[in-house]
Amino acid sequence: MTTDVNRTFAKLERRTERIVAVVRLLSLLVLVLVFWSLGVLESRHAAAVPLGGFAMITVVGLVTARRSLFLPWIPWLLASLDVMLLVHCLVDLALATGQPLHLVLDTPVALLIFVFLAAAAVRHRPLLIVYTGGLFVVLWISILLVAPLVGIGSSTSPAFTAALGRLAFVCLVTFALFVAVTRARRTLTRSLVEARLRGNLSPYFSPQLVDEIANAGSTAQSFRPQNAAILFADLRG
Repeated sequence: MTTDVNRTFAKLERRTERIVAVVRLLSLLVLVLVFWSLGVLESRHAAAVPLGGFAMITVVGLVTARRSLFLPWIPWLLASLDVMLLVHCLVDLALATGQPLHLVLDTPVALLIFVFLAAAAVRHRPLLIVYTGGLFVVLWISILLVAPLVGIGSSTSPAFTAALGRLAFVCLVTFALFVAVTRARRTLTRSLVEARLRGNLSPYFSPQLVDEIANAGSTAQSFRPQNAAILFADLRG
């Protein structure tokens, strides 16, 4: 029964990859518009790496969504690349516009982390949500700590505190999505198990008895096959 449920989730996730690919295309469009409006596109190196990376990830996601190519670890790899490219975009944006690193989290580009969190939620993987949000927070805190050492950021307490406040909001959304997807996945799993149980019993029992057995919950799990002899007798007259 567990194998059938996992197979169903895997099939659903393969179909979800197409949706996530569309989300990446929209994210790429947002990046192009923001970079163009701020003049970042004039620097080919600053724009080519993140934009080309997102385009490549989109193509890879569509190709690997095929049944023969899809592997369970692929969503983790794509989520990692999404977050790392987003962090790269934010750093490039701060350098190109001269903004402090803690203020670049207020730009529309930074809001893409919530899009990636939503994409992880669509995959029905609670741990992937935690990983996506946690990776973004860890990478950005690391950059805030290292940036003053190389002269591209401020080490003042107010700036660091402001950035931590924005990252705390990311953590809060991550936790909320984790709880919601965990509950949804548990409910969906229970529904799939009940549907499979009803399907297995319906050829042999009346609908009323199938409902009674299905509603028995854990009691039905204790049933076991048993050899039996059955006598059919037809009495007349």
